[in-house]
Amino acid sequence: MNESIRTIKYDKENDMFKRILVAVDGSHMADQALQEAIKLAREMQAKLRIVHAVDTVNINLDTEFLERATMSDVAIEFGQKTLRNAEAVAKKSGIATETHLIEIDTLGHHWTTMPSKTLVTAIVAVTFTGTVLTFVGLSGLMPLPWRQTLAIFAYAMVSCLVVNDSVKVAMIKWRVPAAIA
Repeated sequence: MNESIRTIKYDKENDMFKRILVAVDGSHMADQALQEAIKLAREMQAKLRIVHAVDTVNINLDTEFLERATMSDVAIEFGQKTLRNAEAVAKKSGIATETHLIEIDTLGHHWTTMPSKTLVTAIVAVTFTGTVLTFVGLSGLMPLPWRQTLAIFAYAMVSCLVVNDSVKVAMIKWRVPAAIA
């Protein structure tokens, strides 16, 4: 027997657990946890509460998606499907079950603070340095005319924020709903 797994014997005479909470996310490990929770609920004659959490605040904080609402809807739909599947498995085993989708939709204290002065200073310095080097040039490289610099900025914004975002959102709408349907 694997020594990292501990077996606990429960006294059936003593109603140790009335309710058992298990979180699911659609992964193999969560499916195994659900099976163990079902076994425990059966043994303890307890009610099983299955939960799934969706963080709609932090979706795409580090990407350039503009349609956060679309991503939130997809994540919530996936959570609902995951809960329905887990509930069906539990009910098939004859376990009294309830499900709950937890939506995290507010920012915590960490996100309500301003970025540090050091970070803001570094960002401003890098932007300023890049702009100056573009206008002044480097040894052996001619500076770019201001119109060409603006054209580069405009191209970067359109390609990164508009085209790239539109392609990603279209692909997610195409691929993800097929996976959660």
